[in-house]
Amino acid sequence: MAKSRGYFTGLSNIIRFNWHLYLLGVGVVLLLLVPSLLFSIESPLREVLVSIALMGFMSIVLSVVTSWYIYDLSGLYEYRWMDVLPERHPKNIVNIHAGYDETSGLLSERFPSSKLTVLNIFDKEQHTEFSLRQAQAAIPQSISSITARSNQLPLGNNSIDCVCLLFAAHEIRNDKERIAFFHEINRILAEDGILVVMEHRRDFANFLVYNIGAFHFFSINTWLKTFKEASFQMVHHLPHTPFISVFILSKNGIAP
Repeated sequence: MAKSRGYFTGLSNIIRFNWHLYLLGVGVVLLLLVPSLLFSIESPLREVLVSIALMGFMSIVLSVVTSWYIYDLSGLYEYRWMDVLPERHPKNIVNIHAGYDETSGLLSERFPSSKLTVLNIFDKEQHTEFSLRQAQAAIPQSISSITARSNQLPLGNNSIDCVCLLFAAHEIRNDKERIAFFHEINRILAEDGILVVMEHRRDFANFLVYNIGAFHFFSINTWLKTFKEASFQMVHHLPHTPFISVFILSKNGIAP
């Protein structure tokens, strides 16, 4: 367990930032239960309403328990999976977030000898997710960041050993903007540098847990297309739990 996180840090943040979705889910359950009281116990319609409400409630419980497992119990933020990096102690690291940053402090703990630069690519005109705005308002960022445009990162060519995108890239919803963003990362990354991308997947496992919320994620094929069009090559694909993928990428097809 990373020393700056508790056993319920991830779960409490998810509930704080997505309370409106949980409130909506509970509201739907109640809307099904209350009318069911108008029917007799033997009524088939009452059984149907209660069954649907029960399934909805169990779905909410499943998403909460699974999120607790992913973000607090699985060791996700201990970054042991970064041991696969060819360079265990990169000279400089750039961590890019989309307005809410809970990873830079942990990266500085994990790589104390590396120079860490933090970029914030949040654009209030384009990145309009309510939960993201909630996160920004609720928690102060532990490390100051430099505001940057996704298509114009304020760093020199081939200057960075490692770029981290941890649950950030999916906030760029437009395909062209996202590909242009990855082209910029390719530009600033050293020839033997590494890009680390961590994301949920739009797949059956995430649909099972998060239902329509899984549409906020991108499929593996979408990510692979983005990487290819930005001239990145896959070095490692590390599934972390059944719900998250960590992609380790090198630039210009040059594997370290």
